[in-house]
Amino acid sequence: MSDLKLFQNQNGSMCELESSSAPLEKALQTQFETNLDTLLGVRFLASEYATSHGGRMDTLGIDENGYPVIIEYKRDRSENVINQGLFYLDWLMDHRGDFEILVRDRYGKQAAEAIEWRAPRLICIAADFTKYDEHAVKQMGRNIELVRYRKFGDDPFRNFDCKQANAALTGTPQFHISIFIESLEKKMQADRVIRALSALAQEHRLAAFRLLVQAGEQGVAAGVLAEKLDVPASSMSFHLAQLANAGLVTQRRESRSIIYSADYAAMNGLMGYLTENCCGGMSCSEDPAFASIPERESAR
Repeated sequence: MSDLKLFQNQNGSMCELESSSAPLEKALQTQFETNLDTLLGVRFLASEYATSHGGRMDTLGIDENGYPVIIEYKRDRSENVINQGLFYLDWLMDHRGDFEILVRDRYGKQAAEAIEWRAPRLICIAADFTKYDEHAVKQMGRNIELVRYRKFGDDPFRNFDCKQANAALTGTPQFHISIFIESLEKKMQADRVIRALSALAQEHRLAAFRLLVQAGEQGVAAGVLAEKLDVPASSMSFHLAQLANAGLVTQRRESRSIIYSADYAAMNGLMGYLTENCCGGMSCSEDPAFASIPERESAR
């Protein structure tokens, strides 16, 4: 992956600051946990949380939307941090009650009742990731984010002679991560949008998704969808699996039925991506050409 670079402007001359990985993994973890909300938009819950199978999750948190968040760190390259995080993610889904108790004790009963289990997040933080890591994450269909960090000096914006930069960069490390997070998330977001649009580009899947959107959070059983759309049950199961793999729907089991629900966060994210910076910043909802599209389609 491309390297992160940080420059200092000294009297109109740009000087590149040297960077490195954190000397100790624990120091990296402490730096993030101390500033978790600022850096990642996640509220802290626990550090080194012990699991029932003898493992330890580096950091547990909950984001502003109520999604559980597991954060795993590696000082240098990824070193299987993704596989390790996925193992913990599956454990967490099987032990939801333990997480709910953590949230209740720290943030109250209302926060615990508002936990959203449809798409728990895994954030992997390392000095670097390979192209194979990025490819694997795109294929998994899970809510995984890769964050790459670099350590610069104690105060890269203070005035000092560029020739003395290396000697001056001592003390508490600062972590510069915003450039990489933005570029990687945008690329991964584009990939998710492509998968979502591909999944919806089929008559029965589009119709099923629209029914799920109308049904609300209670969802609809797969058999009911098949009956309403006059589609064989086996075919409907295939179509719903495609929608689930694209991240557009979630599923849960109730007795002998599998209930599907639209993922409204994913739907809103898709719409937001498509309309971002639309029409030169002006609202397009009143555009006559836009409003007439359904009429032209129905007239065919």
